[in-house]
Amino acid sequence: ADLSGSAHNTGNTSNVCHWIVRTTSSPHFAKSVVLMSLSAEAQTTHVVPTLPTEIMDEIIDEACRILDVSSISSVALSSHVFRIHANKARFSSLVPHRNNGHGIQHTAKRIKGLADINRSGHTLSTLPGVFSFATSFSLQMIGYYNEVMPALNDGNLAYIFRNLFRPPLHKNSASSICSLSLHVYRWSRRDDDDYDDPRYGAMHWLSMNSVLLQEFKALLRESDITRLCLEVVRHIPRDFLQGTKIKHLYLRRVSIYPFGHNNDTTSDPKPVPLESLDIDDSVSATELGQIALPHPQIKITLPLTQDPLLPSLTKLHVTIMYISMFERLNELLNNTPHLQSLALTLYTNSKYFPFHQNYSPSINYNHLKHLNRISFVNGMTSSLSLVVDLIRYDISTVITELEIQLQLRRYDILGDVIGSLKSHNINILDSHLVHPAFDTIRLVVIGVEAEMTESGSSWKLPSFFEECRSYVKSQLPLLLEKKPDTQVYVRWKE
Repeated sequence: ADLSGSAHNTGNTSNVCHWIVRTTSSPHFAKSVVLMSLSAEAQTTHVVPTLPTEIMDEIIDEACRILDVSSISSVALSSHVFRIHANKARFSSLVPHRNNGHGIQHTAKRIKGLADINRSGHTLSTLPGVFSFATSFSLQMIGYYNEVMPALNDGNLAYIFRNLFRPPLHKNSASSICSLSLHVYRWSRRDDDDYDDPRYGAMHWLSMNSVLLQEFKALLRESDITRLCLEVVRHIPRDFLQGTKIKHLYLRRVSIYPFGHNNDTTSDPKPVPLESLDIDDSVSATELGQIALPHPQIKITLPLTQDPLLPSLTKLHVTIMYISMFERLNELLNNTPHLQSLALTLYTNSKYFPFHQNYSPSINYNHLKHLNRISFVNGMTSSLSLVVDLIRYDISTVITELEIQLQLRRYDILGDVIGSLKSHNINILDSHLVHPAFDTIRLVVIGVEAEMTESGSSWKLPSFFEECRSYVKSQLPLLLEKKPDTQVYVRWKE
């Protein structure tokens, strides 16, 4: 498809920008090419009529998404309006860290740089600050206490929190989520690193720098943030979501403080309207109840006899590392009446099963009338037999989609990937999933996700994908015959 048009440069009406978008496709790839040319002669010729503003905006946004950094910079220099479009591409996702958060000095420099860029932007009253384009901010800092804390407390991160996700936002129309992700971990230089010492280990909510904590709380309550991801944070107050717009919550290795930080006894006791939740075994169903009903006068005891804790939740992902976690999961499912999608990541080690011979794990989901999709990620140490046990013959007929993904650990050579893949005994899925109880499942997806080390990444050949995919399909002859639309994929972990 070819689209062409013109848009006047707001800084100089004699310049007209012609955009030509060409899309070519082949069996192997689809590639979009966006060409831009500035022409002074075009103002007199008017060969092509001016496109509506909405279409021009979409074309420019698409160009900024697919062009390289230098080309985006050229777009930004073309005009005031084009700079706004370019900044959407350059500053929509802010990630100041590298090396999984271990380069503290680099991260500190990037945090300061982001703050300085936004400060300098405010000197131009007609141009929005760079933070008004941000829809995602992700920060990981993992290092020694005396390196991490100065970077957190020098005022630059507090400044970012003070300005992040504040309206008016200049984000792409397709994006409705503003996401914040924090993962801070401090090492001690002593051998007797004490978990209870708030200076070390996970970030301690109540021991945060007062200015940083104040701005962080203001960010949660006064900005347009809708997704919050917290890793290794201790003593999170039960009312931290109260008064926020957060709809999507991700918690890993955290602890919940049973008391509120606001001490607001007049707060509305209605549940926090979460739409999606992603947790591990560090959060119990009771603690989730304290988050969902943060009123300090409400005592959470399960099972509830009145309204459910999470009536708005439609998507739930739980990482399970212990068999006993299934009891917590079932307590949680009893409080999610409108759940549509359930995803489980299994990291249970099969060698621990003998300790649970009198306990058969199960998922109680048949009372969920809106649940239409279930997915399993089978971790590197988990047995596929557990997945088979969890997909019971009494499965609800409202479930129409099932996905099972196998995770393979880090490897240096491709041969190890094949060996690990064969050890999973994929064929046990074949005989199980052709049972008539699963006839109402319209879509079955079987996938493999492998992780390669940096030294082995050069071996990521397309032919190897097909070899793995062919092996998986060879283990599922009955399923592929009965459900020919079954999808099989193999991919590398990003």
